[in-house]
Amino acid sequence: MIRAWRTRSVNDLSLEMLVTFNIGVALWTVYGLALGELPIILTNSITLGLALILLVFKLRGQRFSR
Repeated sequence: MIRAWRTRSVNDLSLEMLVTFNIGVALWTVYGLALGELPIILTNSITLGLALILLVFKLRGQRFSR
């Protein structure tokens, strides 16, 4: 996210990697919910939110700005 923010581009990230990463983090979030473990839920929810932003920008195929 930091590199994408600095370069204003997600061209360096592959769509397949972003989709796979988002699925993995979503599953970890579900796992945290099943266990009722707040640290797992919070950290993975934040990570999922940031990763979803990157995925949306990648799918839109646009550079982003502040």
